Amino acid sequence: MREEIRFLVTLLLGASAGCIIAGLHKPSGGPETVVVTQVDTLVIRDTITAYKPVPFNVYVVDTIRVPVTINKTDTILVDLPRTAKVYQDSTYRAVVSGFRPSLDTISVYQRTKIVTVTNTVQTPTPRWSLGVQAGYGASKDGLTPYIGVGVSYRLLPLR
Repeated sequence: MREEIRFLVTLLLGASAGCIIAGLHKPSGGPETVVVTQVDTLVIRDTITAYKPVPFNVYVVDTIRVPVTINKTDTILVDLPRTAKVYQDSTYRAVVSGFRPSLDTISVYQRTKIVTVTNTVQTPTPRWSLGVQAGYGASKDGLTPYIGVGVSYRLLPLR
């Protein structure tokens, strides 16, 4: 009778110690998930042609005095306005000016698209583990209660 009580007390103490130690251990949430972020810059060049664009803004810069010859003998000075025209869109801005027009400035707005690719990789949980064990062990005295640290191998995945 005393041996049975001693066995039950030993078993309860071992189970309690195992539960306490297992409670301190961080629980395994299945396979470890690793998130890999890879940033690629994809440049897309698209040709946009604007046929006969309409000026966005027209203004007079100054006047130019130009000699005009009439009948090969008479010369008249004529004041001609020198205008500047601004052509613009969401992709460019161009300024053209002059009596004989010329391109002053052009600004081209390039479109850049950034693509972010996120790959989720799951690493499998290891099959071998080290942990607290409780149970019966075979010894020279027969089957005796066993509490200790042991190595185990997982045969089947539970998740």
